[in-house]
Amino acid sequence: MRFARVSRRLLGAMVAVGLVLLAVYPARVGAATQSYHLDGRVSRTVGAAQGQFTSGDAVSIDWTVDLSIPAHSESPLNFTKEYIGNITAFKIQIGSWIAEGGDPGVTLNKIDIRDDANDPNAQDNMDMFRSGTDTANLITGNAPNGAQLIIHLFAPGGGGSTSNFLGDQTPSLYPDSTGTVFGVNGEVDFAIPGIAPPPPPDPTVKCRSAQIASAAALCNATFACLSTRAKATAKALAKDPGGLVLEACLEKARTKFVASFDKATAAAAKKGLSCGTTEAAATFVSHFDAAVDDVVAIIDDVVAVDTIKPQLPAFKSGWYTAAKAMCNTVAKAESKNVTKPSPTRLSELRAAARTKLTLAVNKAIATAESKGVVFDPEPDVTAFLDSIDALIDDIVTELNGP
Repeated sequence: MRFARVSRRLLGAMVAVGLVLLAVYPARVGAATQSYHLDGRVSRTVGAAQGQFTSGDAVSIDWTVDLSIPAHSESPLNFTKEYIGNITAFKIQIGSWIAEGGDPGVTLNKIDIRDDANDPNAQDNMDMFRSGTDTANLITGNAPNGAQLIIHLFAPGGGGSTSNFLGDQTPSLYPDSTGTVFGVNGEVDFAIPGIAPPPPPDPTVKCRSAQIASAAALCNATFACLSTRAKATAKALAKDPGGLVLEACLEKARTKFVASFDKATAAAAKKGLSCGTTEAAATFVSHFDAAVDDVVAIIDDVVAVDTIKPQLPAFKSGWYTAAKAMCNTVAKAESKNVTKPSPTRLSELRAAARTKLTLAVNKAIATAESKGVVFDPEPDVTAFLDSIDALIDDIVTELNGP
């Protein structure tokens, strides 16, 4: 990269300046021209500029380029094109002070553009240099065209342009940018705050959302099976002592999940996309079952035979129903959050679901106690809630992947 007359003190002044493009309004002003506007803030002053400008003062930058003039030279090794004489107008204004380019055909008038065609993540940059004049010769002294107007636009991670052609530049996509006007009498430097280019679309989004939604359905069906079994415990033990009916219900839920999980994986692969995890559906199910067992253990502790006298199957079933509702509702919300992220909304929904479950189980406890049931110790509602939250977190973490 060639900077004409860019001094060491100028480069030093530009280090560590935070940048963001506040506004860029490209607009055709003719068949072969393109105009741009940027806004910046003063970052440093030297010499005669000191006392005239204050750090943070607004800087207005406007320039126009002639697209009909081809590149003057090209360096294939560093993917750079150099344009000479293309800047037809260049104005930098701070308050009433103006620095602007002189005759476009005279002295310094150059643009260097770099864009690596082989690596979209390699640094892009666009550097512009113009000689000119300024108000009251504050910077230039009395030297004709004695001011140098310089803009450095950088995109360290690529994305600042679509090629190294002058007409393919979008300054708003250069996130790290600076500028300066300097001459024999002094210098004023400024930051051009920039808007970073949006990240590339996540190829896993659709599959992750679909698989988490499938897990929400699995959670719903699993706790429904457990609730049904608990509600008819006495009859179930007599008619199905080995729990075969319960296992058949659970296996139906697992089979439906595996089919849905695999469908999402295949759909992503068909479009050249991917999922958040590469593990098999059966692996996820085994982990899911282990997490459900933790919830079951807590509910079993609550309704242990030596704790509740008499044992109330309906009470135990109600806890499974509450777990079913929370897991299904929150996991579905997590699925939606993948495609339309809203941390605040998700947090509010999870809190609301937890509150609803708390009210449901506390009501069940109060109802049981009103019927003469004695809890000793009192059911650990917080541990129960935490187990459902942990189950949901496990689902989301595993399917979102690392």
